[in-house]
Amino acid sequence: MSTTARLSRLLVAAAFSFVSVNGLIGCSSGVDDPGPLGGGGVGPNGETILDLDPALLANEGTEPETGEYLHLVTPDLAVCPSGSAFDEIGGFCVAGGLALGPFAPGMIAECQKLGGGAQCTTAKWDLALARRARGEGLCPAGTDVDLETGLCTDDRYAYGPFDLTIIKECRLTGGGAQCDELRFDKWFAPLLTFEDVTSTTGGATFLAVPSKLNEACGSNAKLFNFYKSQDGFMRVRRAARAKLRDIGASTASRPDRNGCATYLSYALKQSGAVPDMGIHPGTEEFRDALLKKGWKVIKDPNQFQPGDVIISRDRKGVPGHPDHVYMYAGSKDGSPGNGYVIDNQGAMVHERNISASGSKTRAAYALRAPNAKTSSDCGEKITNDSAFESEDSCGEKADGWYCSDLREYSAYKCVNKQIQIGFQCAQGQTCTRVSAQPEDKAQMSGQNPACGSTPAAPGQTCKSDGQCNPGSNGAGKVCTGGQCVAGCKADYQCPGSSTCQAGQCAGGSSGGGSTPPGGTPPAPPSGGGATVGNGNGNMSASSFSCKGTGYFPSNTGVEGGFKDRLGAKLNTLQDFLAGKVPYVSVAMDSKAFGYGTKLRIEELERKYGKAIEFRVVDTGGAFKGKGTTRMDVCVSTKDATLDATINGTLSVRVAP
Repeated sequence: MSTTARLSRLLVAAAFSFVSVNGLIGCSSGVDDPGPLGGGGVGPNGETILDLDPALLANEGTEPETGEYLHLVTPDLAVCPSGSAFDEIGGFCVAGGLALGPFAPGMIAECQKLGGGAQCTTAKWDLALARRARGEGLCPAGTDVDLETGLCTDDRYAYGPFDLTIIKECRLTGGGAQCDELRFDKWFAPLLTFEDVTSTTGGATFLAVPSKLNEACGSNAKLFNFYKSQDGFMRVRRAARAKLRDIGASTASRPDRNGCATYLSYALKQSGAVPDMGIHPGTEEFRDALLKKGWKVIKDPNQFQPGDVIISRDRKGVPGHPDHVYMYAGSKDGSPGNGYVIDNQGAMVHERNISASGSKTRAAYALRAPNAKTSSDCGEKITNDSAFESEDSCGEKADGWYCSDLREYSAYKCVNKQIQIGFQCAQGQTCTRVSAQPEDKAQMSGQNPACGSTPAAPGQTCKSDGQCNPGSNGAGKVCTGGQCVAGCKADYQCPGSSTCQAGQCAGGSSGGGSTPPGGTPPAPPSGGGATVGNGNGNMSASSFSCKGTGYFPSNTGVEGGFKDRLGAKLNTLQDFLAGKVPYVSVAMDSKAFGYGTKLRIEELERKYGKAIEFRVVDTGGAFKGKGTTRMDVCVSTKDATLDATINGTLSVRVAP
C-alpha cells in the first residue's frame, strides 16, 4: 500500500464540484419516475396502489414538505460550548448574538465580500452576517459533504457543531481534546460504513412512545429500536447527507430528490429490518420496493403501531406522488390523530399530525413487514425499561425555556410544542428550575436560562443518566435508583477513548486518546509487550484498541498495489479463512510496530470462530503519526472493505 493510498482514499470526495441544494431538503420538489406498483403492478400479497380509495390518497391543500433545513445535527442533539445555544437557521452555536467559529477559509472569504471587515478574521461573527456568509447549501461556504463521513469538511478540517456520538468516535480514533471543539482534523472524522447492520436499543421516551420494542415482533420493531437510538439516528443522518450530496454532484438538475425516502431507506437497511434494502431517493420507488417485498398495507390509523412506515397522502398538485414518508413512533394521546415520528425533519423524535388535519400532509396508510406481529402475538409490545435513556420533549408544554431531564447542564426552548434551540451551562453548573417540579420552566438570567449549583455526583440523587455524565466527555456513570453509579449504556457515556462493554466502561484512556501531529503525545499505557511507536517516540503495550478500516489488493492509486512495504504479496482475510495463506496482512503507522509483528483481533476471531494471525507488514500515508489508533485490514474485494466488524473499534493484542 503506497504512502499516499489512504490519503487519496479520504480525499476522493473533494473531487466533486459544489452544487448548491439550498439547504432545504425535505421530500423532493419534483415528481419521481412512476414506480411499477404506482402504474398498476401487483405485489406478492396482491397490493396495488390502484386498489386504494383515491379519496384516501388525495391531498387536502397542505403545502409540499420540501422546506426543511438539513444541518448535520438537530437542535436536541447539538453539542455547543458552555453558555451558547444552537441556531437552527444557520446551524451555528451562538452566544450573545454572535456565531461561534472557527470558520472555514471559504466562509471567511464570503464574509469579506459582504463587508464584514475585521471580524471576518476572528472566531465570533455577528449572527446575521454569519448566516449570509454561510450560504444555503448543505454545508457552509468553502466546505462540502465528505462522501466518506457525511460531515462538512474542507481539505483539512471537519466542521461542527457535532453530537456526542461523533465526538466519541473522534476520540476513539485518537483526536483527543480537539474532538470537543467545533472543528477537528478530518483524519479523526468517523468513517461511514454504508452496509453496516447494527442492533441498537432504543433511546427516547415521549409520552406514549415506547422505550424499546420486543424484536420478536418482527422487522418493524428492529427498525424502531435502531432509528430511535441516538447512535442509529446519527448513522442514518450522516449516510443520507452523503447520498444526497452525491446525487447533487452527479445530477445537478435534481439535487434534492429525495430526503425523506433516502433517510428511511438507510434506516431500514442499517437496522437490519430490510438488510437488502436499496437506497431509494423517491417516495414512489421507496413505497413500491417495500410492497414488492410483501409489506402489508394498513389502512386504519387506529391500527398504526410504533415502527410502522407511514406513507402520506399525495403532494399538492401531484397526484400519485406521496408527499412524505416517515417512521411512526407513537401516539400523542392514545388516538391516531397526532403523534410522534422520526424522519429528516426537526428534532430526532418530534410531533406531527398523523391522521388528523393539520399543517402537515396527513397519513394515507402504513406499511408493515410480513413478519410483523401485534402485541398479543409477541408478548408485551411496549417495554418501559430503565436501561434505556430518555430524551427531552415539549409535549404539552407552553412556549419557553425548560431544564433538561436528560442532561442537567442543558436547557431547551419550546416553541409550538417543538424543541427549537438548546442551551448549555458552564462546566460544573446546572440549569436552575423555577421549582423542584421537572416540568416547570427554567429560571431566566436575561435572555438565557439561569445556571447554578453543581451536577449530580456519585452517591447523589439523579433523575437521568445525563446528570451523571455532565459535559461532552462521559464520566462512566448511570442513574440507577436515583443514584449515580458506575456503568454505561452507550459509548458516549464513557470518558476519553474508553468504550461501553457489557455495561461498564473499559479500554482506551480517560483523557481522550492521542493528540494530532505536533501535539504532546499521551502517556504510554502500562504493561509489557512489543515496542509500539506513536509517531513521537516509543512506548510499550501488549494490547490496545483502534479504529479499523479495510483495503484490498489493487493497482489503483487509492489502494496502492498487490505487495506490502517490503515487496511481499499481500494476504487477504478471505484467503486465510480458506486456508490459502498463513496470516492476514494489516497496515499501520510505520513507527507503531516492526515489520512482521504478530497481532490478534478479538472481534474478528469471535466473528469467524477461530484463531487468526494478523501481521503488520504494510503502511500508508494516512496512518503517519497515528500510532496504534488506526489499522487497515487486507481483504479480498472492495465490497469486503465495507464489513461492519472491520470498520468498527477493534480490540487488539500483540501475539508471541
